[in-house]
Amino acid sequence: DGPRASSSTLPAGTTMEPFTIAAAQSMAATTEPTTTATLPATTTVTATTVLPAVISTRPASAERSMQISAARNALDLKALEFSPVYRCLLEQKFFDHFSTDCTQSCPTNSAVSHGQCVRAETADPRAQVETTWQLGIECGGPCWEDGTMNSTLHGARLSIAGHLDIPFQEVEVTLGLAASTSRRLAATHTAYMTAKVSSNRISEIQSNTLLGSFAQDAASMSSLLGLRVLTVASGTPPAQPSSPVNMGQGSDPYVPAYADVERTAGPRGRATPVTSPVGFLPTEAIIGIAVGVVVLAAVVGVLIWRRQRQRRAAAGAQQPKAVAGKTAGADTTPPAEKEDV
Repeated sequence: DGPRASSSTLPAGTTMEPFTIAAAQSMAATTEPTTTATLPATTTVTATTVLPAVISTRPASAERSMQISAARNALDLKALEFSPVYRCLLEQKFFDHFSTDCTQSCPTNSAVSHGQCVRAETADPRAQVETTWQLGIECGGPCWEDGTMNSTLHGARLSIAGHLDIPFQEVEVTLGLAASTSRRLAATHTAYMTAKVSSNRISEIQSNTLLGSFAQDAASMSSLLGLRVLTVASGTPPAQPSSPVNMGQGSDPYVPAYADVERTAGPRGRATPVTSPVGFLPTEAIIGIAVGVVVLAAVVGVLIWRRQRQRRAAAGAQQPKAVAGKTAGADTTPPAEKEDV
């Protein structure tokens, strides 16, 4: 007999089923957390077997689904739905910043950049211009969440770029709050919106002039930012703003969506569909496919010609037989019966 791990004294008439580690693990995976049981007074335990802990993990697919759902919620697709630039690109047209409409071709003396009709580049170095507006806003609790501001900041980039007639890719927007010195929660806060322009399509003087004429009334800013703006004035952002959010070309989550449809804009884009698989093939493969199509067409043409020739020959052979049959039928016509007078 093998060694015994434990011995116990059970009441008379009590039977015990075999208990294995595998069974214990199965129970641990399907039952609630450990409960305490009171043993009879006559029961003694001489050895204890420590079972490995069973850790319940969420499937990797579920974790991935949660991540995708979180990313989808963070990216407000209304920014693309209401973007005039994206709408024109979907129609395989350019967006004209000068007429604020879709167009088949850009006006004279303008240039195409990222599917947009904008000011042409100059030989001057890129002008770096920065303008800040101080906003008095009314909001309770957190004025915004980082994820929910994606649509707002993207819309601000589009609006400022349209005012300057430059591609929105050359505009960066930052929004932040002034740090509060009061311990009490206030309904009004001071916010700062900063627009940075980096472009060689417009001079520094022109940029400052145009940014100074950007809509600065409370109603326009409220519509632009989706916040209740009470006052607007020029200002200087604090060194360390609270709850800062920023969006530029390197941090705009909507850039891939624009890049996907940008190459189909205009006449050249319409001539080359996005889904065409030929564009991904090398020249040698395209030539080989063309030769194969020509050879296949020649073979099919020969087969069709031979089949038509056989049909004409068969039809010609059946025609004399039909004529002979008609003649024989005429000779065997029975004579007319005589009538009794």
